[in-house]
Amino acid sequence: MKHIQAALNKNGSCLMALPFSGAALELLHEIASEGSLPLILIESQALAKLSWILGTTITDLPRCQTHEVIKHVKIQVAQPQAVVYVSFPELHSLTAGTTASTSFLGKACRFSVLDPLLCRYGIKTLLTIGYFPATASVGPELVSCDAPAIGPEGNSQAMTTLLRWLLGHLQVSASVAPDDTLSWHHLYRASEHCYQIERHNRIEQLEAYF
Repeated sequence: MKHIQAALNKNGSCLMALPFSGAALELLHEIASEGSLPLILIESQALAKLSWILGTTITDLPRCQTHEVIKHVKIQVAQPQAVVYVSFPELHSLTAGTTASTSFLGKACRFSVLDPLLCRYGIKTLLTIGYFPATASVGPELVSCDAPAIGPEGNSQAMTTLLRWLLGHLQVSASVAPDDTLSWHHLYRASEHCYQIERHNRIEQLEAYF
């Protein structure tokens, strides 16, 4: 929690983009129970359907829907009190304009760029869970990345840098603790393999109809 408070003091409102895993939910539960940090949960449609997993401490947090969060951030960063936005990137909807083609654990997939996009509108610190098996520390720890100032010309490059940083840690989380990862279904649905199967099925349905 000291790590998050330091980020708030240094850069103002920040974004904690967590893997959807047991370890991340345990961490969020601990932070929410302590009650000293102003948390806002970014809620996607997928996350809303999984509220039974979260527990009341997390479901009772103030929330903002994904389709409203950019407007919310624009307003919030101008306010004197900094807040901590909390998201689960693996559960974001893959909508036009906020989706990039990339890879996850060596497999082609589509992934939401909503979290890096929020840095364009005033979020200056991105946090997630990092695993460091080579060190003496045990288990996951929070790691942070200061978002580069994103101007019109450097927009694409800066967002790509942030997405790669975030994806790198999410992939390590999934590979180090696969049994603790709760998002495998959503990651499969985001894969290019699944997309091509669904596309083929839609084409067959259209051909059968006509």
